[in-house]
Amino acid sequence: MGTQVDISFDGARLDAAAFGRLARHGVNLEALDHKARAGMRVDFAEADSTVRFYAEHHRDALGAMVGEDGSIDLETFLAALSLVHIDFCLDPEPEDSGVILDYSIGAEVTNYLIAVSLDDDGEVEDISMES
Repeated sequence: MGTQVDISFDGARLDAAAFGRLARHGVNLEALDHKARAGMRVDFAEADSTVRFYAEHHRDALGAMVGEDGSIDLETFLAALSLVHIDFCLDPEPEDSGVILDYSIGAEVTNYLIAVSLDDDGEVEDISMES
């Protein structure tokens, strides 16, 4: 199965501006993926990194991505992550809207995902590990 794209309305009545925000995001999924991966790079460098925790949690499955010293090569790890789900969250209020991109090293390996939340302006708002 390929990447899944959902549009969540959560029962809200949407106006033309909300649909305009969806159109703005939907036309360049590659740019959203690029921003999410850039956010994961920044997160990996932090002391309480969600991305590093995810990688370390799956260390056994990463094989060649783990160096002899036990370190994980970030760029190789990011290249191995697949974008598996995109959720466009629309709300009449822009601050409650955004995009969530879910990444996985493979459903055959884990049911855990890295979820990258982008705000309505396409900036990384949060990175979490989900199942």
